[in-house]
Amino acid sequence: MPALRRVDVPVLWTEVTVRHTGYTDPALRERKLQRDCMILEAERPDDPFVLFNLGAIAVERQDWSTALGHLQRSLRGSAPSDSSGEWRERTDRFYSVGQGYYGHLTLRNLAVLAEAPRPWGKSLFIVSEGR
Repeated sequence: MPALRRVDVPVLWTEVTVRHTGYTDPALRERKLQRDCMILEAERPDDPFVLFNLGAIAVERQDWSTALGHLQRSLRGSAPSDSSGEWRERTDRFYSVGQGYYGHLTLRNLAVLAEAPRPWGKSLFIVSEGR
């Protein structure tokens, strides 16, 4: 909705609720993830937001080492001013998906890695240093 408001499109509330459940067919979901990865890696492979998304995809696939690599790079590429702590003061920055201002979600995915079946001590260390 922020994108609609930015271009002055009126937003009206209704009693209709739409619940998007995502892809329920695992094979279809995997094809979508493969497609997403190819597009993201081709367009902006070093962008912190793209790296966040690649890390989230790897978490979903339970590819822990790939997820950790992408999420670490996402955090390294994010400036302290990109932190979720500033979202109320800098809401304009959260409107652009191309600028990588999702550090709080990156930390959430690193926390998921901390609970993964394998010992990922590095992710615990990174989460403890999160912005």
